[in-house]
Amino acid sequence: MNTNISAEESTAPVEIFRKDYEPLPMVVTKLNMDFNIADRKTIVTSELTIETNKAYKGDSKDLPLDGEEKLVKLLSLSLNGKDLKEGDDFTLAPGKLVIKNPPAGSVLKTVVEVIPEDNFKLAGLYKTGPMYCTQCEAMGFRRITYYPDRPDNMAIFEKVRLEADKKAYPILLANGNMIDSGDLDDGRHYATWTDPYPKPSYLFCCVAGDLGKIHDTYTTTSGRKVDLQLFSESHNVHKLDYAMESLKKS
Repeated sequence: MNTNISAEESTAPVEIFRKDYEPLPMVVTKLNMDFNIADRKTIVTSELTIETNKAYKGDSKDLPLDGEEKLVKLLSLSLNGKDLKEGDDFTLAPGKLVIKNPPAGSVLKTVVEVIPEDNFKLAGLYKTGPMYCTQCEAMGFRRITYYPDRPDNMAIFEKVRLEADKKAYPILLANGNMIDSGDLDDGRHYATWTDPYPKPSYLFCCVAGDLGKIHDTYTTTSGRKVDLQLFSESHNVHKLDYAMESLKKS
C-alpha cells in the first residue's frame, strides 16, 4: 500500500502538550486482532468497532489513530468491507492515521506488517532471545498497529488470536482467558484469547515462546473455582511458587 510520508517527515519528532488535549471525536469500543508471527515478518490484522464519543463537544467526526510508520507498514485499510483511498477517505502523516468521518457502528479493518526482530526499543512487539513479547506502557501499542493509543479510549479486546510455529513457540499468551486453540498445517498452531473488560491499549500484552509453568486453583467466596497458571522461562519455574501464593492471597 503506497503512502505519501517522506523519510524526512517520518523522522521528525512530535511534541505533545497537555494544553492541546481534547476528547476524541470518535472512539474504538471493541477490537479483534490476529497476529500471524513468522521470522522477520509478523502480520497484524485488526478490526476496530467505531462509535461516537459523547464526551466530545467539537465539530470533527474524524477518527485519529496513532502509529509509528517507521515500524508499522500499512498493507491494507477498509471500512465495512470497502477499501479506503488515501486523500478521499483517510490521511496519513507522521505518527497519525486519520479516518475521515466514519459512521458510528462501522468496523475499520487494518492489516499491517511489523518486524519485531528489528524493534530494539523494546516497546510494542519485539523479540528477546527465543521469545516474542510486548511492552505497551506508556505508548507502545502504536508500534504494533494503528489505534487511538491513549488511556481515555477504553475498548473490549474481544478476540486476540496468535499464530506461530509450534516447536519454537509452544506457548501463546494474551490478556484474559483462552477460548480456543489448535494445530495448523506446516507445524504451526494458534491460540485465541478474550478479555471481556474494557481497557486502554497500554494494558495489552501477548507472548509467544517456549515457557514453563505452574498450575493451581482458587475457590472464590462465591464458590467459583478458578484455574491459575503462572509462566516463566523453564529455568526459573522453581521461583514461581511464591508468586502463586501471593496471587492467591491477593
